[in-house]
Amino acid sequence: MEQSLKNHLEILLRRTVEVLPTQEALAERIKKKGKLRVKLGIDPTSTDLTLGHTVVLQKLADFQAMGHTAVLIFGDFTGMVGDPSGRSKARPPLSLEQARENAKTYLEQAGKVLDVERAEIRYNSEWLAPLTMKECVELCSQMTVARMLEREDLGMRFRNQEPIHIHELLYALLQGYDSVAIKCDVELGATEQKFNLLVGRQLMEHFSLEPQIVMTLPILVGTDGVRKMSKSEGNYIAIMDSPADMFGKIMSIPDVIITNYFRLLTDKDEAEIKRMDEEIARAKRGEKSANEHELINEQELINPMDFKLELAELVTERFHAKEHGAGIGKKEREKFIAAFRKRDKEAIAEEIKIPPHLIKDGKVDIVKLLVEIGAVKSARQARRLIAEGAVRVNGVGKNLAELSVELSNGTLIEIGKKKAYRILI
Repeated sequence: MEQSLKNHLEILLRRTVEVLPTQEALAERIKKKGKLRVKLGIDPTSTDLTLGHTVVLQKLADFQAMGHTAVLIFGDFTGMVGDPSGRSKARPPLSLEQARENAKTYLEQAGKVLDVERAEIRYNSEWLAPLTMKECVELCSQMTVARMLEREDLGMRFRNQEPIHIHELLYALLQGYDSVAIKCDVELGATEQKFNLLVGRQLMEHFSLEPQIVMTLPILVGTDGVRKMSKSEGNYIAIMDSPADMFGKIMSIPDVIITNYFRLLTDKDEAEIKRMDEEIARAKRGEKSANEHELINEQELINPMDFKLELAELVTERFHAKEHGAGIGKKEREKFIAAFRKRDKEAIAEEIKIPPHLIKDGKVDIVKLLVEIGAVKSARQARRLIAEGAVRVNGVGKNLAELSVELSNGTLIEIGKKKAYRILI
């Protein structure tokens, strides 16, 4: 294999799990066609993409950077069906209108990873909605119920006598038909999508097309350190989270998944990541660093917190530098250290001006103020936090719900441990 192709493949294969049928098949396809059509399908089931989505998006961007055609398919039609992959019960159905509305926000967010201007953007209702009943029956004839139940998710539900709806069985066939419609060469997906991706190969053969090559990517574990990152599980970090929220959520992850995040969300060298793994293991055993010249803290013990700070800085910088300027990751790191290591609320206080319409006789209704500045989502939440003593004015917490508060220039309002506001008059 010539060196240029080897270098090409090294980039494309980096941090993948499987290439089916083989890596050699991918190399042969590149040699044969030069420019490949590479597909990634995403069902717009909500308004937010998570950092978990960026793992496969980045691989699509890698192909794009190497001169291949990136085809990003929004499953507005399959979103109405619901992917059963990795699910213990059926997904709530979406309307076509909901799916398309969500897809608009997905496209904007995907642009943080992929050059969407150069990508081919498609919606699978384009070819799935016009299918006739005859064509649907033909698709169904390519799959047996027995094979469908080989899937771990559906098989488990069947053994547990939990409902499996007919439309869920159709999902893999519809996703596979996407590959037929766009005649793709490679399809990307997380490891849990392997069954669906292989169905795409099967259907392409049925329609006398060269079967796509399947490439699977690792699943990013959620902030709980156990389950896949998912909005439904509440363990996610959204691409559109504010820099402060993104940094803070990353700092909350368990130590055991720090290097998993480095591996899947940064360009950190693999040798360096393995060194981190070793140092974190030593820290858990209470041992000193293996390299006395790379001690991180005064106790001469590696502190996983230092690795986590670096991770949070890199990821925050990656997703927010374009909007907030270079160095945003470092700024959030400094604010975090000031707030949570030194307990210095002054360092993270956001300066706000009181809206004039809230001032009455020189005082302000604290509940209305917290809602107005976006510190809380509702007056009900504000009252609950006040009742719990989580709201403090100049360090003093008291029952503020029943009275207006006189706020002077420089007054510090704290909400829990993570939010602080400095009043400007």
